[in-house]
Amino acid sequence: MATWWNAEFGRYQGRIAISDAPDGSYVYQLGHALPGIIAGVNEGDYHKIEQTADFSGVKLLRATIRTRPIPNAFLYIIYWQIMLGIDGVHDMVLPFDSEPRVYRDIVIPTFDLPPGTATLYFKLILAGVPRPGGYEFELAGAEIDAVEEDTSDYNPGIANRIPEPGADKIHPFRWITFDLFDTGPDGVDLNRTTVKVAGEVIYENGSFVGSWAGSSTVDDVGYGKRFSCAPGPSYGSDNEVLVEVESAVIGGLNATLVTSWTFHTIDFTRPHVASAFQLSPRSVRVTFSEEMRRLDDGDASDALNVANYTIELISDPPAVIPQVIGVIPDDDVASVILLLSDDVTHKTTYRVVVANVHDTSMNVIDDPKSATFSTITRTDVLGRDWWLIRKLPAGLVETDTKLGGILRKFIACLQILFDELLADIDGWPEIFDPDLAPEQFVDAMLEDLGNPFPFVLDENTKRQLALLLVPLYQQKGTDQGMIDAIRLFLGIDVTIVSPGLDDIWTLDESELDVDTNLGTADLRTIYSFDVISPIALTEEQRQQIRAIVAYMRRAPTHLRFIIEPDPPPLVPDHWELGLSELETESTLHE
Repeated sequence: MATWWNAEFGRYQGRIAISDAPDGSYVYQLGHALPGIIAGVNEGDYHKIEQTADFSGVKLLRATIRTRPIPNAFLYIIYWQIMLGIDGVHDMVLPFDSEPRVYRDIVIPTFDLPPGTATLYFKLILAGVPRPGGYEFELAGAEIDAVEEDTSDYNPGIANRIPEPGADKIHPFRWITFDLFDTGPDGVDLNRTTVKVAGEVIYENGSFVGSWAGSSTVDDVGYGKRFSCAPGPSYGSDNEVLVEVESAVIGGLNATLVTSWTFHTIDFTRPHVASAFQLSPRSVRVTFSEEMRRLDDGDASDALNVANYTIELISDPPAVIPQVIGVIPDDDVASVILLLSDDVTHKTTYRVVVANVHDTSMNVIDDPKSATFSTITRTDVLGRDWWLIRKLPAGLVETDTKLGGILRKFIACLQILFDELLADIDGWPEIFDPDLAPEQFVDAMLEDLGNPFPFVLDENTKRQLALLLVPLYQQKGTDQGMIDAIRLFLGIDVTIVSPGLDDIWTLDESELDVDTNLGTADLRTIYSFDVISPIALTEEQRQQIRAIVAYMRRAPTHLRFIIEPDPPPLVPDHWELGLSELETESTLHE
């Protein structure tokens, strides 16, 4: 038997923490803050916090309550719930479920309390059917945060909405509950209250209508009316549901409450295979109908698990049937790329069969669980006739046909190998093309061209450099050559200026009636230049620019400065005259 639950069950329950309060000043932990704590419990066991105070002048108490998910939240015989109220009246119950919840719309009315003190309480309780000896049950956890007094009037008001506004992963048949109240003397006029869900009117003229009229109720809870709306149709899978409420007080002229909120239902639609497409002789992209779970290739339910994929042959043999030896995520969150053990056969149809994979909401794959794809591994040469079967004597082929075609099948196997050999021969010239050659051949091209730039390059930049290196050699010693080289390696369009040559007399260029300078006789100044960058640079980029310039410049010239834009002014974190603002965190500054 597990340790029996008590109020001293570790430092993670019953604590008041100031620094951990997300909304208010304090957090009080009911139950246990950590998941997976199993304790001995029985029906009626509870953990409670209460405070007695004078709430005169306070209309409402508002609270934020955070619940930790527990895996057995929906057991029918025994379950956790939160109760809250004041002096044993206006009790309200909040449920737990398998998702974390933040209830920010919780209201406890105080406007109708008699004068004097009253006791506010929050209680975590285990409800259900008692059992001799109790249960071994995971302790739930709830944080009570941001309890605030509200002195405003609401004529009428709405609160205690469940599902809470903005809630996510809500069951498609979850009841919708909320309270309507009036802090004044009149009360809520139900005959002028209208409720819509997903655009459909479900309550009007004092009663529920349509498919919502079965189990839905409006209960008098003393301070107001509690609506409990039992859904007729499902809200749908992965759907945003809009709830709209209009209401007025008795005797009021118009609807003075017009509000709405939304919640999002859980995704329960099972995914399926949408398509398969060959990317290369040894890779295939598989696309699903929605985003898939792609986290752990060792998880049996994960779309990256190799064991979940099989390649089958659809065309008549012979053909190579490769195995899936790896799965990598595609840029598209609904796709993965299968890596194959062998090249697929040219002009052949395959089927990829998928099993066990789940989407991000843990829905398992449904039919169709497979997709076919056709392969193209090479470009057929027009007019080429290299069919081996045609090289055999016609009589031999005719005899083989009568005997069942064993020879024809054998020649078909040889034809596959022969076709691949021809494809390799046809593709051999590609090693001379920087755009098509494998990367190791591009490296050899750069080495053969005497690449003078010592940078670590990605494959695309290597290919560009192999194409542009000779033109760069031709531009060596020019400003444009430096500009083009910097653009190639850094993607930055810089400007080259020579300060010592600005506005001086230049033979065959300068004109009369234009202000110019006589210039300087200092050769170092004349042959100096600056590189002006339009953006702020990193230290690595500055080093690359210096290396490029050192090679591409004219022999007598040299780089003076790399000029960058001024950095934006720092926002002071201390008081600064003319800059600091009120209601902004700052320090006094020493």
